[in-house]
Amino acid sequence: TTDFTFSSNIISVILFSVGAIIYLALGIYCFRLLKADWALGKKTEKESVLRLTIITATIGCICQMESYIAGALLFSGIIKEDKHFITLICFGMIPATIGLSLLFFSIISITILSVQAM
Repeated sequence: TTDFTFSSNIISVILFSVGAIIYLALGIYCFRLLKADWALGKKTEKESVLRLTIITATIGCICQMESYIAGALLFSGIIKEDKHFITLICFGMIPATIGLSLLFFSIISITILSVQAM
């Protein structure tokens, strides 16, 4: 039973780490998209309609990345048993809730703007 728990913890750490890397890549892509949007806005002297959506997607990816890192830390055994609940709430659940809310907001905003553009 101990070997199964140890191997499941290693798998959980790997999955959380891969999730954090994916959200890191998405955040970097959103940030580069935001820089390109700002450069285009300076060139054309018009503010983009999608700027708020890009900013919320970037912040959402950063929050999700933090919650995945917290999950990896919890399953790795670095954090002591008595601190699990505080770490889970402060660094896992709250950023995950904020991140998912921002990502859903950006998805809904892009959908509404696409429908309005038709």
